Amino acid sequence: MQHIDRPPFDARDVYTTCIGNARPSSRARLEAYTDAVADAATAYEAAAKKLFFKRSCV
Repeated sequence: MQHIDRPPFDARDVYTTCIGNARPSSRARLEAYTDAVADAATAYEAAAKKLFFKRSCV
Protein backbone atom coordinates (compact mmCIF):
# COMPACT_ATOMS: atom_id res chain seq x y z
CA MET A 1 0.00 0.00 0.00
CA GLN A 2 1.30 3.44 -0.88
CA HIS A 3 1.85 5.96 1.91
CA ILE A 4 -0.19 9.17 1.79
CA ASP A 5 0.71 12.01 4.12
CA ARG A 6 -1.89 13.05 6.66
CA PRO A 7 -3.65 16.32 5.78
CA PRO A 8 -2.65 19.21 8.05
CA PHE A 9 -6.26 19.87 9.12
CA ASP A 10 -7.67 19.41 12.60
CA ALA A 11 -10.63 16.98 12.58
CA ARG A 12 -12.61 19.09 15.05
CA ASP A 13 -12.22 22.21 12.89
CA VAL A 14 -13.18 20.38 9.70
CA TYR A 15 -16.24 18.82 11.33
CA THR A 16 -17.33 22.16 12.81
CA THR A 17 -16.95 23.84 9.42
CA CYS A 18 -18.96 21.10 7.70
CA ILE A 19 -21.86 21.15 10.13
CA GLY A 20 -21.93 24.93 9.95
CA ASN A 21 -23.76 24.52 6.63
CA ALA A 22 -26.44 22.22 8.06
CA ARG A 23 -29.99 23.28 8.83
CA PRO A 24 -30.30 24.77 12.32
CA SER A 25 -32.38 21.83 13.56
CA SER A 26 -29.80 19.34 12.29
CA ARG A 27 -26.83 21.45 13.35
CA ALA A 28 -27.83 21.33 17.01
CA ARG A 29 -27.95 17.53 16.90
CA LEU A 30 -24.66 17.28 14.99
CA GLU A 31 -22.87 19.62 17.41
CA ALA A 32 -23.48 17.04 20.14
CA TYR A 33 -21.13 14.69 18.26
CA THR A 34 -18.21 17.11 17.95
CA ASP A 35 -16.22 15.58 20.81
CA ALA A 36 -16.91 12.05 19.58
CA VAL A 37 -15.64 12.94 16.10
CA ALA A 38 -12.49 14.53 17.52
CA ASP A 39 -11.89 11.52 19.80
CA ALA A 40 -12.38 9.10 16.90
CA ALA A 41 -9.87 11.03 14.79
CA THR A 42 -7.33 10.88 17.61
CA ALA A 43 -7.88 7.14 18.07
CA TYR A 44 -7.60 6.53 14.32
CA GLU A 45 -4.34 8.47 14.13
CA ALA A 46 -2.90 6.53 17.09
CA ALA A 47 -3.87 3.21 15.50
CA ALA A 48 -2.36 4.26 12.18
CA LYS A 49 0.91 5.23 13.85
CA LYS A 50 0.97 1.91 15.72
CA LEU A 51 0.37 -0.05 12.51
CA PHE A 52 3.00 1.98 10.65
CA PHE A 53 5.51 1.36 13.44
CA LYS A 54 4.84 -2.39 13.39
CA ARG A 55 5.31 -2.56 9.62
CA SER A 56 8.49 -0.50 9.67
CA CYS A 57 10.03 -2.79 12.32
CA VAL A 58 9.54 -5.94 10.25
